[in-house]
Parts: sequence; C-alpha cells; structure tokens
Amino acid sequence: MEEASGAKRRGGVAVKTSGGASGVELNCLPSFATARRQQLQDYLRYNYGAAVLPAGKRKYQVILAFLICSIARNHLNELANEDCILEMPSQLQKAFRPPPESCNFCAGIRSVPRVSNVDPDDFERRYAYGAGPVIVTDATVNWTAPEVFDYWFFGKIYETYGARRGAARCQFFPYKTGFRSLQEALSLDEARVNYEPGTEPWYFGWSNCDPVILKVLRKHYGRPYFLPRASENNAVDWVFMGGTGLGAHMHVS
Repeated sequence: MEEASGAKRRGGVAVKTSGGASGVELNCLPSFATARRQQLQDYLRYNYGAAVLPAGKRKYQVILAFLICSIARNHLNELANEDCILEMPSQLQKAFRPPPESCNFCAGIRSVPRVSNVDPDDFERRYAYGAGPVIVTDATVNWTAPEVFDYWFFGKIYETYGARRGAARCQFFPYKTGFRSLQEALSLDEARVNYEPGTEPWYFGWSNCDPVILKVLRKHYGRPYFLPRASENNAVDWVFMGGTGLGAHMHVS
C-alpha cells in the first residue's frame, strides 16, 4: 500500500489507506466496472458465435462478485475500528499479570517535588521510570480543557455522538453509583450534579474510543510536553469525574 492519502490497485480492487481511525477502505466500483466491460465484450463475442458462458450466467457472476466485494469492505472497516482483532478474556489477562510490586520504593517519601519548564530528556532521566511521584506545575498551561470541560460539556458531546457504535463499545466504570451506562450517568439533574444537600454523591469514569468524539476532545488538550519522546501515546483517552465521597478503588492499571 502507499502512503495514508494514496491508493493502490490490486487484482482490480482499489485499496485505499487513511490516516484516520477508519483504516482501510475497499472501493468495489472499479471491479464492478471491469466486470461489466467484460460482460459486454462476452456478449458481443457470443453474438458472433464465440464459445462463451451464457449471458444470464455471466450476469449472476458479476452480481455475486460485487456482493462479495461489498461484504469484504464492510468487514475490513469494522476491524479497522477495533483495538484488537481477538480480545483476551479478562480473567485470562489477570492470569498473565505480573505479581504486585513491593511498595517499599515509596516508604521513605516525605515530600513531592514540583517542577516546571522541564526538558523531556531531563524528565525521562530523573522522573519517568523511577516510580516516585512528581508534580509538573505547567503541564496544562496551553490547554483550554480546564475552562471548557465540565459535566454539561460531556453531556452535550455524548448526546450528539453517543449513539455511534464506536462510542457504545467503550468501557464504562460506574463504581458505587449504580449507573448502568454512561448515558444514564450523564443525565443527572442539576441539583445532584452540584452536590446540593440531600443528593447522593457520584463518581464514574469511562474510556473514549470513538474517533469522532476524540477529535472534539483533543481540541482542548494535547500530549504533555514533558513526556519522553519515545514514550507510548495511547489512542484511547480516559475521563474520570465526580465529587468527594466516592472514587476508584485501589487497583493495578
């Protein structure tokens, strides 16, 4: 295949790659057009007495080929939106997880360093893999997320795009709230959202794996400038929100 914006023809089928999350696109029309031209040529040869397949049988072969191409295109598009072709069962993931590490590395910590304007190479050498805490005070200095993101912002985003299949298959953690879905969690009344007296506390989190929603969210934040240049950048972003009283339990990420 060629570059993200390019296309290459293989066996009469145009295969196109895209830089977005849609991944692979099969264009069935060139194959269909080629088959129709061949059908016309065979029809003319048949009229002149050449030994070819009957026109009716050729017609059904063309239709069958077009259907197979269309099905393959839909299947490849679905796979392109999946993180993995085969999912490992959650219990099997736990079986291969390394044993918990000792917490002795943080036993002597009495304070947390606060740094700013830190070079990525310096951050990698001093903090990235030392397992100790550090606070980067200017990590979000160019982000608009702190001014834009709130409960109502996410409610509007998922009201608009939440019905998409990509959004529906993302993970949702209700914790102890009893919420059955992200849509339910984002449908609270204003009194509960504002933690007014007499309302129940709430805290939940979810992963966003929908490329359309991701594009909207990442307008307001970006990759932290201090991260090592060779560090991984996950395509799935996580959001957690709520107030005091609830939260995520201790766990291994």
